[in-house]
Amino acid sequence: MSENPNKPREFDAVLSGQVAPHSNAVVLGGIEGVKIRLNSSSQQAQLSALNEALKYGEVGLDLVIQSLDSKSVRLKRAAYNILKNNQLATKIQEELKNRRYEFFACLRTLNGHASKVNSICLTLDGSTLYSGAEDSSINAWDWRIGKFKRICNPQPLDYRFPATFLQSSPDGEEIVIAYRGQAIETRTIIDARRIILEDSGLHHSFAITQDGKTIFTDSYSGTRRIIACNFRSGKIKYHLPENSHPVFAIVTSLDGKTLFNGNANFKINIWDIQTATITRTLTGHSFLVTALCLSRDGNTLFSGSGDYTIKIWDWRQGELKSTLTGHSYGVNSIVLSTDGLTLFSASNDKTIKIWNWQTGELINTLEGHLGNVSSIAISPDGNYLFSASHDNTIKVWGLE
Repeated sequence: MSENPNKPREFDAVLSGQVAPHSNAVVLGGIEGVKIRLNSSSQQAQLSALNEALKYGEVGLDLVIQSLDSKSVRLKRAAYNILKNNQLATKIQEELKNRRYEFFACLRTLNGHASKVNSICLTLDGSTLYSGAEDSSINAWDWRIGKFKRICNPQPLDYRFPATFLQSSPDGEEIVIAYRGQAIETRTIIDARRIILEDSGLHHSFAITQDGKTIFTDSYSGTRRIIACNFRSGKIKYHLPENSHPVFAIVTSLDGKTLFNGNANFKINIWDIQTATITRTLTGHSFLVTALCLSRDGNTLFSGSGDYTIKIWDWRQGELKSTLTGHSYGVNSIVLSTDGLTLFSASNDKTIKIWNWQTGELINTLEGHLGNVSSIAISPDGNYLFSASHDNTIKVWGLE
């Protein structure tokens, strides 16, 4: 039987369809050919079409942007790299800004601690990262180049309690550090030290009111309770009624009128600070509540738990709005992006997950740590994420 004269030969030019053309064939068809090849089953043909798309102006640009939603990680990454290298158009810049967390990768790893890193925080200007470790050491980092600014050893050296929680003071002048079972102190940028409180509190967390006048923390001197201290003098102002369970997370509202605490009894207590009374208790978690944060408008409360979930609450109504699931071990730390639209969560499963919390969509999972991820922080411009781990390291995440 003679060969079909209509069948293209090995080196003929063809318009690609669902079957990939021969590697030596020339594919014709302009923008329509690009569209067809992008729908090809051949990833090689798809990538080739993607690289050609921008030749066709706005229509080609739209095809590249649409490829950011591809199920193929390779194609999605290729589309991002093409757009990143062609950021002249406002449309491209805006699209990349809105999609940046989908493409976060580890930019560098900060090594220097000799034990588990329990907590991190940034100075208000974002220039310096502080980290606290299980051996009580505190490091200050120039994170952009991955170098120590200085090593802040505890003074006096008569105790070696783990540094459990770090936070910048509201005025940005000090870093506040909690040591488990020992003390809460501050460090200035020149490492001057000031003891706020020294007692037998567990000090898993604390919260400072926005006016910088009051710090709330747990205390245990025969009875468990949350105490309110003058942030400057350390003098106890008052205490909230006895709490029969250890407190693992504390946060206050922006107006300083409401306090939230996550407990070992799996519940969240909401306090009216002025009357020192519980106004509502949120139930729904099935293990320790280990992390709390509030939305920018203060109306939505986020809680992370050892039950592997993050819950989203309308706390004023006492209503559970939704639950984010995906971690395979307990959640240790949660933080919102600077625009309040994206939620980050760190877990004992060694990952950080990035969520569109309004829709419940998992945007990205960051992997690379070899131990529990204990603490996370976001830069003021939202372009960098920092994570501390029990693998003794800190990682800096952003766009490559």
